[in-house]
Amino acid sequence: MGKIETFSIKLNKEQNVFKPGETVAGWLVVDLKECIKINYLKVSFIGRGHVFWTETKASSRHSGSELEIVIFDADESYFDNDFILWGNGNLDDSSLAKVKTSDADVTTEMPEGHHEFPISFTLPQDLPSSYESQMGFVRYLVKAKMSVPGKFNNCTTKAPFSVNSEYDLNTDRRAKEKICHREQRKVGCWCFDSGVYNINFSLDRRGYVPGERLCINAQVINHSGSAITPELSLCMTTHYHAKSKSLSSTSKSKTKTKTVDSRTCSTVQPRSDFVINETIRIPPLPPSNLTGCEAIDTKYHLWIKLSPGGCYGDNIEICEEIIIGTIPLGVTGSSLPIVDGAGGDPPPDVTEATMPRLPSDMPPPTYEECVFGKVAIIEKDDNDHTKVEMNFAPHYIYYNWDQNVNLCSTNQILGQPFSANQYLSRI
Repeated sequence: MGKIETFSIKLNKEQNVFKPGETVAGWLVVDLKECIKINYLKVSFIGRGHVFWTETKASSRHSGSELEIVIFDADESYFDNDFILWGNGNLDDSSLAKVKTSDADVTTEMPEGHHEFPISFTLPQDLPSSYESQMGFVRYLVKAKMSVPGKFNNCTTKAPFSVNSEYDLNTDRRAKEKICHREQRKVGCWCFDSGVYNINFSLDRRGYVPGERLCINAQVINHSGSAITPELSLCMTTHYHAKSKSLSSTSKSKTKTKTVDSRTCSTVQPRSDFVINETIRIPPLPPSNLTGCEAIDTKYHLWIKLSPGGCYGDNIEICEEIIIGTIPLGVTGSSLPIVDGAGGDPPPDVTEATMPRLPSDMPPPTYEECVFGKVAIIEKDDNDHTKVEMNFAPHYIYYNWDQNVNLCSTNQILGQPFSANQYLSRI
């Protein structure tokens, strides 16, 4: 619109990352080249989850069989609060009030020049972490709308922000589990036996936070006449849950897998041994499970695959769940109760003496853009008058030990666990 030079939302927190229970605050900035008549100026704080996909199925018609498109979708609302900043009562800049249904009945004149409207909203507790993908999202937005007389003259803007919910690995017993595997396979074709190969694999624990190194230790013993190729990959598996109204609210789940990191190790030659020592740095990622969202569930798995070449032989495939949290093991003092992971035998008791210690150069946590990058956040009410960048990537907590920041306290020097309150105060 020609009269509106600036219409934007500025939040007052670096990288626009918040935790449940925090207050989202900032300003709606409006610059007008000349005075303008408006019905109202509204700001909305929105948190919602959404899943959508389509499938085709054959349907019988009188004219014969046809393909029908079936829509599966799910919606969750975490909050949706609207406030009037101008119009309908002519509130001053420091006031916020709930929108009334009659807010479009009266027009007022906003003078030319620079205007800043303070905005704020306290987030509810127990929100799921932000998540973005092509098939579904957990999205948090501040939206503003200037309603101007005329059917197509409304101006809108929005500011997405990230929510990082806490996942304390110290409250999940499975996060401390050690992982050990021993597998053996034969190699050969028909009646020709080429020998066997095996792998001994271990991880010191199952739980990690972004920025930590996942150290993979494995020994491949190849007693066969074929070369063996080891492959490693860390994957995120997302389960989407939705219903179809056209199929009598039939529920269905869809699974998508993304590769976080993958690599091929050196080939293990026939009649030889090879030690795999690989390190995968956990990049910025949403925490496991996406607690608080019923429509989307995230899991992480480490895959190790050994493939014999030449003659026929069975592959070895090892898949182990990796738990991604936000507070690392060894940080004590959490008020959350200890909970068991799903399934499996209960792990052995972990004493304070065996609990992992944080390194003396532990850095303060920061926030980094999701490793999967930005996605389009265009919504159905966006139009040509929406003034905002339409691509967005959530930011997640990240611990960059490469900074080598010496934050050593007396407790750390003595090898005592670090306080969760100390750690969280840095976020």
